[in-house]
Amino acid sequence: MMARPEIFHFWKRFLAPYLPVLIPLVFLNMVPGA
Repeated sequence: MMARPEIFHFWKRFLAPYLPVLIPLVFLNMVPGA
């Protein structure tokens, strides 16, 4: 497993613009009635 902080920061910066879209999708996938 790669738990290096620089890798984590890279992915956080890379995914930042997509978070407003990804978070609702993940939330809806966790809801059984969706």
